Amino acid sequence: MEVEREERRKEMTQKKQSRKAESAKLLAAGNPGDVDFIGMVDEWRAEQASKQIKSNKKSSTNSNIVVAVRKRPMSEKERKKLDHDSVSCYHPKVWIHSAKFKVDGITKYLTHTGFQLDHAFGEESTTDQIYLATTMPLVDHVIHTKGRATVFCYGQTGMHCASFIGAILIYLPVTIFC
Repeated sequence: MEVEREERRKEMTQKKQSRKAESAKLLAAGNPGDVDFIGMVDEWRAEQASKQIKSNKKSSTNSNIVVAVRKRPMSEKERKKLDHDSVSCYHPKVWIHSAKFKVDGITKYLTHTGFQLDHAFGEESTTDQIYLATTMPLVDHVIHTKGRATVFCYGQTGMHCASFIGAILIYLPVTIFC
């Protein structure tokens, strides 16, 4: 019995050291927060990425209104609060991962809430990709049908909504005249 107890202690010490190393690694990578929750989100993302490769849906809509979301990177303020990245984008859905504890107050779990959109762009998406998917069809509509189109962006201050509109103004003449 004493040998088993000593074995469990060694195992627990190794787990603690492993968690500490993982926590330091995540902090260095700019993704602080609870190691367990981050691990659960990473596992979920890996599972979704494999599903995404198999299905790889293209969003096509003939609607008059198109809703697109671009995930912003975590802010320094969020990192200092040790928040973890809790939003995932897998086109055409955005997923919110809510970290929760069971009634016992110890057992951790996640809930995943998905929102269906016309386009979902991760923080790694480029302005070119977003323009081609969201704005280029509007330009084609205006040119070919002499219709009208409006693009508007909103978001948290400092998250480059104005720079996207500025990029549209750069791409627009090229799209129209080339």
